[in-house]
Amino acid sequence: MTKDGEQSPDIIYTQTFHVAQSKYLGYTERKEAINPEKDFELENNPYADQIQKDPDEKFAGYIGYTDRQAATKLERGVDKNRYPTFTKDSLNIDNHQHQELIDNLNLAQKNKTMLWAGVISFSPEFIRAAGLYDEKTKTVDQRAIKLAVQKAMPGFLAQEELDNSETFWWGDVHLNTDHVHVHLAISQRQNTRELKNGEPVGMFHTKSLRRLKSDVHHELARSINRERDVELDKEIDHLRKDLVENVQWLVRHDADQQQLLQNIYWSLPQYRDKRKWRASNHSKVFHESHELTDKLVDNFLNDQLHDSYQQFKAAVHEKDTRSRKKYGQHIKDTEKKRDKALREFLANRVYDYLREVDEQQNGQQTLEKIAAQGVDENLKQIELEKQRLSMLKPSSNEAKALKKRLGLRRLYLRQVNLDARANAIDNQIAKLKRLHDKSPANEYFLNVLKEQRELVTLKKLPKFERAKQGMTKRYRELSKRYVDAVKLPIQAASPEVVSERIDQLGKELGVMLKYPDLPTVQMMLPNPGSPYGLQNAVYYYQMQQQVLKLKGQIYENNRQYKDDFAKRNATNRPLFQRLKKSYAMLENGERLDQMIQHRQEFLERTQKQAQARYQTHRGSLRLLSNLDRLMSGLQRDGRAEMNAMRKHLDDDDEIERADREEERETREI
Repeated sequence: MTKDGEQSPDIIYTQTFHVAQSKYLGYTERKEAINPEKDFELENNPYADQIQKDPDEKFAGYIGYTDRQAATKLERGVDKNRYPTFTKDSLNIDNHQHQELIDNLNLAQKNKTMLWAGVISFSPEFIRAAGLYDEKTKTVDQRAIKLAVQKAMPGFLAQEELDNSETFWWGDVHLNTDHVHVHLAISQRQNTRELKNGEPVGMFHTKSLRRLKSDVHHELARSINRERDVELDKEIDHLRKDLVENVQWLVRHDADQQQLLQNIYWSLPQYRDKRKWRASNHSKVFHESHELTDKLVDNFLNDQLHDSYQQFKAAVHEKDTRSRKKYGQHIKDTEKKRDKALREFLANRVYDYLREVDEQQNGQQTLEKIAAQGVDENLKQIELEKQRLSMLKPSSNEAKALKKRLGLRRLYLRQVNLDARANAIDNQIAKLKRLHDKSPANEYFLNVLKEQRELVTLKKLPKFERAKQGMTKRYRELSKRYVDAVKLPIQAASPEVVSERIDQLGKELGVMLKYPDLPTVQMMLPNPGSPYGLQNAVYYYQMQQQVLKLKGQIYENNRQYKDDFAKRNATNRPLFQRLKKSYAMLENGERLDQMIQHRQEFLERTQKQAQARYQTHRGSLRLLSNLDRLMSGLQRDGRAEMNAMRKHLDDDDEIERADREEERETREI
């Protein structure tokens, strides 16, 4: 303890600097008894010119020890021909290294470079707590201390720009049962330091001295201590995130604070750039907003978030207490700094929310004007504005404004499409319910329609709102299950998406084939006006599956041949041609009927020809049998063909779609 009652730090470092002298090596290596107090009072060091004391602790507060003998000693198991001195290359230097050290010092002295002589001293409590003292053998783990200093030196030297080939250093551990310290010396063969009044600068930065202590402490501290420091850092970070998330929720849902929140909004300056709504804005016009926001944050921290806030402050206080224990009572307090930073961060989350509200209100006003123009006018304006945009510089303000307006027009048209889709699904659900059909088919298709209706609702929500409601995963799940085969972009046709949609189509068709005569199934036919009924549905579903498989193959080709443009185009060209034909079939149910009719006429013609040949060639029975089986297969509505299309394509790719079909959907109107 210091004389004023303050607890001594675990480690302090004090340093002198003077012109290098080779005899200082002998001083640090001396084996005769020394007085620890005299050792630490470096002003009594006969080779010291100036003192640079520990910036965090009164030095005299650490040396209240009675005189005891201390000397350097070789560790157990070390060759007796070696020295206890350690350097960056050795924990115990040999004769050759010792002579090299003397030669370097002589050269340093000749060139009048600087010698920095320091003492790293450890409190007895720390030596024991860190497990560096063995009570049984009464020995100190010098090796651990030397390794810690070795590891800390590169960073220490780098901060003082001494990390070069001219710099050398050595150290010696001086010890006895109660007190351990390291004499550390640094010098240069040729000076590389900045000169002041013709001499190298001697003083080190305070930041450097603190780094040396910190690095050595971290290396020597027990793992349990390091673990607690890590735990505290994690706890502080977790509590901070928890406070932020809760404030973000409260500004949206806490009814008690809505009036204050509204007052903040109306007090905010109407900057053109609303990003200036920040806690760091200290302009006069922002003063009232600051005061109101600080009050809102105070209300949250002292009421709903009181427990978390108190835990945060307690964790920071413990962190500071541990730091002062390690490095000294004069370590700066971080509690006020962290608290201020937390409050500013929370205030910025309030401003973020109000900026979001402001953008929504302004956007809503513009969207209402766009909606008033109607569908046809917006379609016309989109084409005109796209042409105008192509002639503008992308970074210009006019181009940015035009892009925003185009986005709002597309949003409006997309909302119109989604509303129309929602109405159509609602009508289908109502019709199915009016059938009073209790069959599994009715239950299944009601569930399908309800999921499709849910997907429409989720599509209408902004992305951030889906995330806030925790519906992002559900949205992705339904998007894959009910993706439109025709609208699906190639870049989104991953194996996972393709497989999910093909499987869903197969399930729907399977229910239709199982209950072909039920009113529910007849109502759910994709082309209910077709004279071929379920047969038309089989071809329709299979055609959709074929489109998905083609897009999946193109997707894989794009990945496989991403660096070979020519190969990719050659491979994909026939697939795109098949896609084009499939689109035409799906867009017009009559074409499917024509295809079915042509196939039936062909089979009937072939059957008649076969029957005619049968009259003259009885041996043609096998051909007729084959044709009969072919006709039967057609009458079974292509069931086998459908099952072949229901393969799953395994892949772990994730779909990250942000409503890519927006522009395509506008064409539906």
